[in-house]
Amino acid sequence: MRANTEFTLLVHCYAGISRSAAIAWWAHKAHGLELKTEYPACYLNRHVLRTLDTDIAPPLKPSDAPPTPSAERAFERPPVLCSAAPQQVLVVFAHGKESGPWGSKIRYLAHIARRNGAEVLSLDYRDLDNPDQRVERLFGTTLPKHDVLILVDSSMGGYVSTVASQTMKPRGLFLMAPAFGMPGYAEQVFQPGTNEICVVHGWQDEIIPVEHAIRFAREHHPDLHLIEADHRLNDVLPTVGRLFEEIFCIM
Repeated sequence: MRANTEFTLLVHCYAGISRSAAIAWWAHKAHGLELKTEYPACYLNRHVLRTLDTDIAPPLKPSDAPPTPSAERAFERPPVLCSAAPQQVLVVFAHGKESGPWGSKIRYLAHIARRNGAEVLSLDYRDLDNPDQRVERLFGTTLPKHDVLILVDSSMGGYVSTVASQTMKPRGLFLMAPAFGMPGYAEQVFQPGTNEICVVHGWQDEIIPVEHAIRFAREHHPDLHLIEADHRLNDVLPTVGRLFEEIFCIM
């Protein structure tokens, strides 16, 4: 990022994904510094940008941008507003390998979903240790009528929902410590069925290395949140809940 030949501001972070991009975009828009980056600015961490300045709009993602001959205009976007049109929103949860359909995280997030007018469904996978069999169970489930589908999951459930999203095409994916890159899982390369993805992973995750989430983020550019927590994320539920609630503004 460069204002003139005498001043250069370097912005980076440990993971090098989306938080530093948000700070760089803020400096660009708030202080007029020229943006020099190879990272696609449209995939910046929007939560971080809103924390810095709620009046600064993030750049459009390619899927959102209207056709325009101006490259500069393609990076402009009005503030994100929650839709006022009534829609039937369904949130489908997928629990982890050794948890259950109504564990503490799912109960907490289900309350937030209902508060936002969504219907919730949490399937019971406890009799299936194989994640790909869990995917088949999800495919074989008749879902309640809905206009908007959001898949929310934890650990092995993150794998299940991400694989299923390739077919189900949800509006959003909310992944908590997703089990990516694990030996024995059939899918190792993903093509998520949505661009609206939020990944929350603990730096101290003792089950699934945080590097797996970072690798996924480099490939798919989700909103990535690396926080001080272990695999269960139970000690940071208020933070997880705030991140989850933001997904209802993409409806």
